[in-house]
Amino acid sequence: MDLLIMHIRFFRYWTDIFIVLILLYAPIAVLNPVWLMANRLPTGGDTASHVFYAAQFCAYFPIHGLTQWLPEVFGGLPFLSYYFPLPFIVVYVLSFCLPFALAFKWSMFLAAVALPASVYLMGITCFCFSRLASAFAALATLAFLLHEQNSIWGGNLLSVLAGEFCYSYGMLFSLLTGAVWIKALQGRYYWLLAAMLEAATGFSHGYALLLTGFSSLFLLACGSFKQTFVFLTLSHGLAFLLLAGWLWPLLEMHGFTVANDGPFLSDNWRDFLPMSLWPVLGLGGVGVLFFVIPVHRRQLTSQVRQVLAFILATALLAATFWYNANRIGLADVRFFPYVWLLLAILGGGLFGEALHVFLGHLRHRSTRILGKCLAVVLWVSMGVWVLGLPVKAPQWSEWNHSGYQDKLSWQRLASLFPVLAGKLDSPRLLFEHAPENNDIGSTRALEALPMFLGQRPVLEGLYMESALLAPEIYQLQAEISAVPSSPLVRFPSGTMDIDRAIAHMQLLHSNQVLVRSASAKVQLAKHPTFVKLAEADPFSVFQLQTFTSQLVEPLPLPVQAFPEQKWQEHAFRWFKKYPQVDYWPVYSQTFIAIPDKKPTNPIEISQLRLERQRVSFHTNQPGFPHLLKMAYHPRWQMGSAGQLYLAAPGYLLVVPQTADVELVYGTTSLGKLGELASLLAAGVLLWQCWRRRFLLFVNTPPARSIRRGLWFWLGLLVAINAEAYSNNPERHYSQAWQAMRKSHYAAAALAFDASRQGRHHAAAQEEATFWAAKAYELAGERVLAKQRYQLIAEQFDGYWLPESLYTLAKLHRLDQHPEQSAPIEQRLRHDFPQNPYSQSLDAQ
Repeated sequence: MDLLIMHIRFFRYWTDIFIVLILLYAPIAVLNPVWLMANRLPTGGDTASHVFYAAQFCAYFPIHGLTQWLPEVFGGLPFLSYYFPLPFIVVYVLSFCLPFALAFKWSMFLAAVALPASVYLMGITCFCFSRLASAFAALATLAFLLHEQNSIWGGNLLSVLAGEFCYSYGMLFSLLTGAVWIKALQGRYYWLLAAMLEAATGFSHGYALLLTGFSSLFLLACGSFKQTFVFLTLSHGLAFLLLAGWLWPLLEMHGFTVANDGPFLSDNWRDFLPMSLWPVLGLGGVGVLFFVIPVHRRQLTSQVRQVLAFILATALLAATFWYNANRIGLADVRFFPYVWLLLAILGGGLFGEALHVFLGHLRHRSTRILGKCLAVVLWVSMGVWVLGLPVKAPQWSEWNHSGYQDKLSWQRLASLFPVLAGKLDSPRLLFEHAPENNDIGSTRALEALPMFLGQRPVLEGLYMESALLAPEIYQLQAEISAVPSSPLVRFPSGTMDIDRAIAHMQLLHSNQVLVRSASAKVQLAKHPTFVKLAEADPFSVFQLQTFTSQLVEPLPLPVQAFPEQKWQEHAFRWFKKYPQVDYWPVYSQTFIAIPDKKPTNPIEISQLRLERQRVSFHTNQPGFPHLLKMAYHPRWQMGSAGQLYLAAPGYLLVVPQTADVELVYGTTSLGKLGELASLLAAGVLLWQCWRRRFLLFVNTPPARSIRRGLWFWLGLLVAINAEAYSNNPERHYSQAWQAMRKSHYAAAALAFDASRQGRHHAAAQEEATFWAAKAYELAGERVLAKQRYQLIAEQFDGYWLPESLYTLAKLHRLDQHPEQSAPIEQRLRHDFPQNPYSQSLDAQ
């Protein structure tokens, strides 16, 4: 008997290894290991830009800390102050044994490749699943990983290929932390492990941390409330302290980011149910029907019920986050992949358990062996089908991992590098956004140009939410682009306007522009201010003939103080009007000690030195305001006597008290406290590990508490979502468009009005107001239409303003009110001289 048990264990051990190896190799096979091992810098999607940041991180970490100021993009960017460092640390570690390009590639895909195998191992070790249930749950995870319905939501291979690799790390560590919560439901409270995995989740992705943290509250509704509360307090507390050195400054300075939380609207049901998950959910339905029968339901152990309940509760929580994300300023699509993943694990696990129970009911050994063989055949057949589904991923992998070198257009662009090259303190390079740039690897490939131009700064970068100058930079991009990107939903940019672009280039310290489209080349070539420096078809480089901007300048206009509330919106409106302004906004919550008189002699700047963490210069007029054309951030502090302020469009304004001026990029007092807290938490962690204090309690909660907790959880989430549904502005917006398509214009106008009242940021409110006005206009309600157009003219300054002014003037003329239309027409011509609606007005 002992020999038989040993043989069974030996067989299971090697079976587990074989399944894990299959699950690890499956995504690698889809990506093609030949391309993964090609020593070339990857491109494609956001990856083309990520590679620059990863290279910079490997250059300064760990000597210069976790975060660093990058002057090369967006006029200065606090790299990793608001983004997630763990994947970049993995790149750094792998770069010791691999070339940088390979280290970056394998770091990108490491978490995604490990996900299905991790689910299998968690199934047999933490979930108390049978091996059949673990295998089908892992296969369902693979089906999720290989779906190709989208490439921007996160979690699947296409998203990783597009650059969303931090999301995959967060998803993996979120599942691992969830496994510890499940062990707590089963009565084993591993608080140290929970803290470490939760901290790793937070270092990987913020959305994963939110879902992981709030999912743990399900434990309070089940079992011993007191013990669970102590466990969660200690584990969350230790994780919070481990993250403190990075997370506390992020929370402190979160207001100095650019929100980008536009909702995802889709009428295509396949966006929410990818084809690769159809058989998974079908098999899950079979498992549900199997266990509906009481005699089968009793075959489920209490541990498996706890696992299934927790996975279902977390999936419902992810769906709730998805539905309510825009109300709290988050991107909704970031939560929905967790719904897919968790339901896939739930469906695969249910079917595998049902199959396990069914095979256990077979009396004859030969029948059981035949049944197990059929189960293996089903698993293999489903795996082969899933592996045959990806079409885009192998193609994208070849395109991305063949690198920049294989792209003919990149080779032509590279011939311009000697003309474009510079230094860290050189004027910034502006480039046109052109969809055709996909042929150089990605439309974002130009964001990595500092790697190839001797660290010369470019205006655009990847982490736009971390860059205070991003709204203004994308506005300038639109002024020289035939097809602008306008990626910030709260700050919609305008259209091509070369005259405004010249002034804005001076303001943003940019003297050259790299363009590709024929229309941009024509507009720049015929403008007397620009001269063509070089051309390598299809790219052209133009330069301002008179470039007067300096990195440090005396403030050219009188200062006007404003509060910091909604300063970004105010600065963006001011920037769009520049240079037709007569004041310079400065934003502060405290008294602004800036002299309002002019200096007796012209201000002269000398000995300017720009370093990555330090700026210094000499001025002949201390006491007067100096504009440093670099993005503001609270980490910048005066190293010499003087004051530092936030000034439009998002710059540092220095009022020095000495002739020699120094600014240092460091950390805040809370940041230093956070670093100390992280060190203390690491010490506590090591001390408790040395004492082997891994477990707090061992207490198995009764099964009925799981059922009670699940019903309570479901009721709570239903109440939250019902309230959100009744006040959802996007539901009203969708209803409005349905009415518009049916020509029910009056109903559409009312729905657009309701949507406007529920939306939180100006650009979305402006859009809803415009369409309400248009719907009233089409319904023949001119008075109400003019009221809405007038509201846009008075309160908004975004994308819809020129058309609103044009239409408002037109309606006034139709109503025989020329005295009201004349000033509106004058404003349209003055503020938007190059806009098509101004030109239409002149043509009329």
